[in-house]
Amino acid sequence: AVGNPGVVRASLPGRWGTLPKDQHIYYPDPSGAEVTGIFATEKGLLVFTEGTTALCQINDAGTGFRWEPLSRTVGCVSPDSIALLPGGTAIWLGREGFHAYSGGEVSLISRGGVEASVRRINPARRHRACAVVDPDVGEYRCWVPLDRSDFNDHCFVFDGTSWRERNDM
Repeated sequence: AVGNPGVVRASLPGRWGTLPKDQHIYYPDPSGAEVTGIFATEKGLLVFTEGTTALCQINDAGTGFRWEPLSRTVGCVSPDSIALLPGGTAIWLGREGFHAYSGGEVSLISRGGVEASVRRINPARRHRACAVVDPDVGEYRCWVPLDRSDFNDHCFVFDGTSWRERNDM
């Protein structure tokens, strides 16, 4: 798939880079908002704008794609914040906090004592957030800029159940 500001244009199934002339075009956000992230999961391809999340899957005939809007209010603010936990749950940073896609639905997961810190993420710099899943322990770790910081100086760590924070550099 190719994102071009507010459009996603999918290549032919099984033929990456082969773009059909007049089909496989999708607008993930009805307002035409820019695509802010594309991420592969075992369920399909997640496509984000800042305010929407959609899922792209190959259709049953294997000849094209079907698109499923997952959320018209939750999106992704930083493509580098998207990561996949070992169990298959995708996690990313949205405007309201950290969200997850698992089992067919998008949910806010940044609860459990980190809400106050999440609200302190610098909105002008949050697009620079970056995350990785530690392969040894399976934790999602996302570094973000807090308060007026120009760089990622704070880390949110999610182990699949609970959150903790780090600010060691």
